[in-house]
Amino acid sequence: MDLISVIRDTVKALGTNTGTTIVGYVLMVFGAIALKPELIDFLPEAVRMYVEGIATLIAFVAGGTFVQTVKGRNVTGGTVPANQEAQHRLEVDQEAVYEKPVRKAIVLKD
Repeated sequence: MDLISVIRDTVKALGTNTGTTIVGYVLMVFGAIALKPELIDFLPEAVRMYVEGIATLIAFVAGGTFVQTVKGRNVTGGTVPANQEAQHRLEVDQEAVYEKPVRKAIVLKD
């Protein structure tokens, strides 16, 4: 299995909104370390303190990034449909919105 196949399979497994999924996992992992530092008690003291600080920083940045990506245009519910059913609903909605109603002119007579 080559690298391209591995990447393609990984992206497919993550689902439609790959960026949001990856940032969410990063937030979960580093947020867990920041909130429960005893998870890394197996590390030497000097390394543990360094990892705790970096994990807190990464969790903070990932949280901000997650907030920005979760409601982005390309996330489900945004402008990019996640599956065929959503694509069909989008097309039906656009037809309904963009159909111009027929308007009759009102002619006023004296």
